[in-house]
Amino acid sequence: GLQSFATTGRSDIEAAPTDLMEGRPPAAATADRTASPAASPPELAAAQTPGNQASITQPDDAEMLINLGRKLFGLGQPSDAAACYRRAIARKPDYVSAHLGLGLALRALDRDSEAEAAYRRALELDPNNQIALSHLADTLNNLGKTEEAVKQFRRAIEIRPDLPEPYNNLGTTLDKLGDFREAETCYRRAIALRPDLAEARSNLALMLLSTGRLAEGWQDYEWRWRSKDGPKRRRDFGKPEWTGQPLAAGSLHLWGEQGVGDQVLHASRLPDARFRAPRCVLECEPRLVPLFTRSFPEVEVIARADPPSARAIDSNIAAHLALGSLPRLLVSDLDAITPHDGYLTADAIRSGSLRARYRALGRGPIVGISWRSNRKDLLRWKSSALLDWAPILTVPGVVFVNLQYGDCAADLAAVREKLGISVYNDAEIDSLKDLDGFAAQVAAMDLVISVSNTTVHFAGALNIPVWTLLSAGLGLLWYWFRDREDSPWYPSMRLLRQQHLGDWGDVIARAAVELRAKAARS
Repeated sequence: GLQSFATTGRSDIEAAPTDLMEGRPPAAATADRTASPAASPPELAAAQTPGNQASITQPDDAEMLINLGRKLFGLGQPSDAAACYRRAIARKPDYVSAHLGLGLALRALDRDSEAEAAYRRALELDPNNQIALSHLADTLNNLGKTEEAVKQFRRAIEIRPDLPEPYNNLGTTLDKLGDFREAETCYRRAIALRPDLAEARSNLALMLLSTGRLAEGWQDYEWRWRSKDGPKRRRDFGKPEWTGQPLAAGSLHLWGEQGVGDQVLHASRLPDARFRAPRCVLECEPRLVPLFTRSFPEVEVIARADPPSARAIDSNIAAHLALGSLPRLLVSDLDAITPHDGYLTADAIRSGSLRARYRALGRGPIVGISWRSNRKDLLRWKSSALLDWAPILTVPGVVFVNLQYGDCAADLAAVREKLGISVYNDAEIDSLKDLDGFAAQVAAMDLVISVSNTTVHFAGALNIPVWTLLSAGLGLLWYWFRDREDSPWYPSMRLLRQQHLGDWGDVIARAAVELRAKAARS
């Protein structure tokens, strides 16, 4: 059936490591599969048999179409579900449930503007429909219409002030608008109404962390395990979770549960953890094993597998902990984030060879660029179009190198055709499969300019100068904090923030001015 409420939970998770860099595998309901007789599920196939065709065309079959749409949506076929909902609306235009279902299906297809229209129609038919209000507000949020989303969430709360979900959703929206005090009030109201609402507790934790209230934020950060947006595969090993106390015997087993960028970020705590146990084992994303093995020689690094490998199931384990939970034990406040001059160690020979190759391309600083995130839920807000980087790319006396992972041939070709600029694409480096090679490539740069994605974590952890272009509100992850232009996690990083959500122009213009000055000094 229809979900009762939309959720707009914020998550720091750069996704489970199943995706190659940072994206998460799409939920079943977000798959866009076009219906065809061969691909249709049994319910749709049955509905299409000659014996059923006549009944489907009758005006009183809207309810059957609604039920079929719900089944198809649950089976991960939103295109087919949307078709059923539209047919139900054609037979019964004032059927509120059909408009709500259509909105859900369109959201799953990333057709938010159409979903907005569906929810507005449902509200025209039933102005006090709390479900429609919540879903409309969530859709407006995703479209960047945050001010209007706030109004709709407030209306939903007026109708049912005893329900926790609208408070949580209003809190996330106010959080994105920078109204942290009222956002916190909303989260705490939601928790008071339902103490086990994981999304509210997780969102509260992330808001507190993002505003630098680390000790408070860590208290509810563990609720990420129960949040629908959080990591799902929690380790156990039949051993206690580490509390941060020194271990007298046995090994401390740490395991990465988040995406590549987050594992790189949290790896900065490994030296602290290592000296609190006789032996430390890190089970991480397999592609990080060579890089982490070189960078942390005192830690035994093994590839993560599900289920755990025989090597991971060590009878000598004294305690274990998710890598993302290390800061909770070791970083009580911002002052506890100790400066460093790089904690990852790239392959020096390979990096030197790459730098020589790039140096031969021309004079001036070698600048690596990356302009999009592959994370599906935040793609719209964290990513920019490469052509919009024209003010940066047209700065003279700069050698530009592509650090964008994934297929970006079309972007590079468009820049070459329309701007007359060639961004060097190194065919030797497969940044999706060879993270050790990618680290060597990043280490060959004089400067990295990138949106918030895995690339900036590599640059910061390697102590390469990096300018990180950040979204305003939506897509802003907790560890970049608020307002500051530096990153306590990465001393070599500068943070350039949007002034207005979705507008990269001011950020790119600022980066271009500073790059021009840097090139002139070279």
